[in-house]
Amino acid sequence: MWLICCFLILPLSVAHLTIFSNAIWLGRTEVSHDCCRLCRSGVPALPHPTMKTDTAAVHCTRASFAHYARQRCVDSPWEFRSKRDAFGVAVEWLEATYNLGSSGESPASVVLITVCILFNADFAVPQLGFYNSTATSLEGLRLALPNLMFVNAPSTTDLIDVTGVSHGPLVSFSWSQDLGQYMWLVHPCDTENLLRCRRYDGEQGDVLSVFLRAMAKYFPFAPQLIPRAVEPFDSRRT
Repeated sequence: MWLICCFLILPLSVAHLTIFSNAIWLGRTEVSHDCCRLCRSGVPALPHPTMKTDTAAVHCTRASFAHYARQRCVDSPWEFRSKRDAFGVAVEWLEATYNLGSSGESPASVVLITVCILFNADFAVPQLGFYNSTATSLEGLRLALPNLMFVNAPSTTDLIDVTGVSHGPLVSFSWSQDLGQYMWLVHPCDTENLLRCRRYDGEQGDVLSVFLRAMAKYFPFAPQLIPRAVEPFDSRRT
């Protein structure tokens, strides 16, 4: 009898746990990354066969990220930052501070923002983080960044919006272990999807450059911060 009851209860329990694991608790900094649903029409559900073997097309190591980050600082406003964590491991990132908003807007509507490009060790991809230095309301920040989906901001995002398909990267106010502070962080699983989309389209270049160009569609980088695209190789020219 006990076994029969278990089999009867199990399907409901599994469904309940699935819904619970996908839930976003608004107002908390911990957001489950299995809720990322960034997609684009025309992108296959499964990785292309070449993507399974060429992991460098999407992922990078901490050392290669630092190498690409140093290259980005040449002839660009990006600043290369580095420090040692509590275990003595070198932590590197890119940083830039600038105003969001045109010069013709009122000073109250201009947002001074600091952007950081970090290395996410769990997903082995670059990660965008940012924080605003001016006294800006959350609604004002969302207006300045309309292509990002803020998921753990109280009373700003309905649960149905973040559990469905999103056409913009999810961002949550989270703790950055590398920088030792809270900031808005784009979910690394969305970063991985963005990189795959770009590679499917045949985009070339190192992972960090491809990432910056991909994020420029959703985040208003200053133009000087975006690397130029690499022209695809054409064998007919040789």
